[in-house]
Amino acid sequence: MYEDSKLKYIQKPSSNDWVVYEYDQNGNTISIKKIKTPSVVVSTKVSISDVSYEVVAYGVSPTAKSVQFPTWTELNGQDDLVHPLVEGEKVAPGIWKATVLLSKHNMEKGVYYNDVWVDGKFFGGAITNVEDNVRVSLPQEIGYSAGEYEVVVTGVGKDVAKIVMPVWTAQQGQDDIKYVDAQKIEDGTWKAKIKFSDHNYETGTYITHIYAHDKHGNQMPLYGGETKVKSEVKAPSTLSYANGSYEVIAYGVSPTAKSVQFPTWTELNGQDDLVHPYVQGEKVAPGNWKATVLLSKHNMEKGVYYNDVWVDGKFFGGAITKVVDR
Repeated sequence: MYEDSKLKYIQKPSSNDWVVYEYDQNGNTISIKKIKTPSVVVSTKVSISDVSYEVVAYGVSPTAKSVQFPTWTELNGQDDLVHPLVEGEKVAPGIWKATVLLSKHNMEKGVYYNDVWVDGKFFGGAITNVEDNVRVSLPQEIGYSAGEYEVVVTGVGKDVAKIVMPVWTAQQGQDDIKYVDAQKIEDGTWKAKIKFSDHNYETGTYITHIYAHDKHGNQMPLYGGETKVKSEVKAPSTLSYANGSYEVIAYGVSPTAKSVQFPTWTELNGQDDLVHPYVQGEKVAPGNWKATVLLSKHNMEKGVYYNDVWVDGKFFGGAITKVVDR
């Protein structure tokens, strides 16, 4: 018996044929294949996210010195045939294998031809179909108050070992780059959460790239996209008069801000009730400031209240609250 990664090769008694047992990470048997020799075995379908796949030749002569694995795609013929030809690795008497990196074939989709040559003579071949079922879901735009956004990748190949997402903001380039390891939720689906706290609590454009890694440590880019993180001003849209006060919160304020002011006035009679000096906000978390609006400071009026926010003398945003009699 010979073991190789998650496989066990067992030669049948009085025969050159083999039985191959495949196991998952917990040691459970996934499949049992009976291999007649000589033959070339590949996965007939592979996801482009798998990064690579293996070609295995069974029944190679024990005296073989060189086993080569030329591979090319149907698209544009042999323009992507790697030179010199890929040399195989002997994993057991009569069994040789090679790893095909999709990146060496322009990450093309479609039919891949896998030949095997032993000591300069054609041994056999097989065909693999590479499919692209990968889909990525991430928000194009999100408010800063969410604190994070989620990236979901579906259609991921079963042989992917891990997915890593380098993320950074457009502001000052990659000074805040962070590599986030996605979590496998179920077969084919991986998720990651991108936290604003890992990026200096910045607003603006967040750039997310996605790389798949195979079990050999090879990686391949799958996707690149952007998410706009917007600053926000939040206040209750409707408030009962009996409450007497409400809070206004500014999300996404620059960490370097020194003064955050919250001018408020009612629609009735314009800005006659605008408090001077403006109400100074309180920093409650990085990027988040708040202030309390007292109805008594606005003649206990009902109706529309305008809530503005100014940061270091520049307009930041606003929200509207309607005070009702109930």
